[in-house]
Amino acid sequence: MDVPNGPPSTNLDLTELDRAASVLKAMAHPVRLLVLCGLLDAPATLTEMSRALSLPISTLSQHLEVLRRAHIIRGVRWGREVRYHVADERASRIMTMLCARMTHRGVGWESLAAFCLTRHVTEDA
Repeated sequence: MDVPNGPPSTNLDLTELDRAASVLKAMAHPVRLLVLCGLLDAPATLTEMSRALSLPISTLSQHLEVLRRAHIIRGVRWGREVRYHVADERASRIMTMLCARMTHRGVGWESLAAFCLTRHVTEDA
């Protein structure tokens, strides 16, 4: 095995690293992780998420804004409400792995609602 002399050459794209760091930072909160797990299962409105997670709409709205600004989720008008879905493929892959580790019953709004009822989830954005 050859050992290179000097520092290894790198083809890292700094723009991609910055984007990855922004995505991870935006995801880094228990409520946002729960929301993303639910959205992987099915798109949902703010009202549906609020009911499933037993969190106030105002709290969820703040968390959704963080995820929207990071381009992780996107909302589509659905009647008088907006239905949200995961729009970032990298975030989707990360969350698929995390959600599989967090629950053995599968990911879905019902599983997340049960989880929220048995655990204290901090609401602060």
